[in-house]
Amino acid sequence: MVSLPELIGNVVVFGVEHSGTSIIARMLNELGWWMPKSSSNDCVEDVVFRHCSKFIEQGARDAREAGILRAAQWEWWQRYASHEPWCLKDPRIRTQLNQWWPIWGSNVTVLWVHRPFDAVRKSHVRRRRKLTGAHTDESKAMLRSHFDQCEDEFARWPGYKVRMGFQEFTEAMTA
Repeated sequence: MVSLPELIGNVVVFGVEHSGTSIIARMLNELGWWMPKSSSNDCVEDVVFRHCSKFIEQGARDAREAGILRAAQWEWWQRYASHEPWCLKDPRIRTQLNQWWPIWGSNVTVLWVHRPFDAVRKSHVRRRRKLTGAHTDESKAMLRSHFDQCEDEFARWPGYKVRMGFQEFTEAMTA
């Protein structure tokens, strides 16, 4: 079992949607990790980081756009660096984790919050989010691809990383 003292410095909370990442990020915030105020009670995602991530998803069409993205990433980094230790959570990290290495480097602990596939799928069905008809084979395959993306990004992360089950984390918090 991983203990909370192993979560040193800045923490990037990483995982598939509905795996408990928002709850874990809020818990870390309560324990002293800085997070910006969210414009939504449902998510704890940083708006500036979300814009950078969406830009990464779309891809820079030319050198000018690539420069804009780099400038936005550095602006984001400077804002966070003044609030150490900080915590970041965003669902897009599951496909972009390693693209942030040049900015984060060894200054972060990547915390992969993991829940069993069936528990995550049931949450999607219950909350009717993103995976409309999450019981269908197509939706199960899409969710499975999200798990695979997390596995790939986490395996390639060259820095400090911790994989922890959602249940293990909540037990560690109450110990």
